[in-house]
Amino acid sequence: MSRLLVIEASPRGAYSVSRRLAERFADAWHGKHSGEVVVRDLAASDAPYISLPWIGGAFTPSETDSLDMTAAIKISDDYIAELLAADDIVIDQPPGISHQKLCCHGLLAQRGVVLDPS
Repeated sequence: MSRLLVIEASPRGAYSVSRRLAERFADAWHGKHSGEVVVRDLAASDAPYISLPWIGGAFTPSETDSLDMTAAIKISDDYIAELLAADDIVIDQPPGISHQKLCCHGLLAQRGVVLDPS
């Protein structure tokens, strides 16, 4: 079964043109695939800023992680799992770079993870 990950980054909600375009793409994709559409709304999420515990959790061996590091890195692990589970990805990107998208990009960088675009 195929999976499409729709990453919404516009904070404009129902007023967003880029969200409407992503929704149209998802509808067309769903019409051609018998799969699941998963939506990650970055504007509605509490993506944290990168912190010292996150840095420690992302770039040191996991067996040395403290409880703070493990908690801080969990959201990164969740985002990476969503990306790796998707067969196709569409990103609703409004003009400029949103705070939410910038935070999410930072959270995707961690030890041993390579996202191959092919």
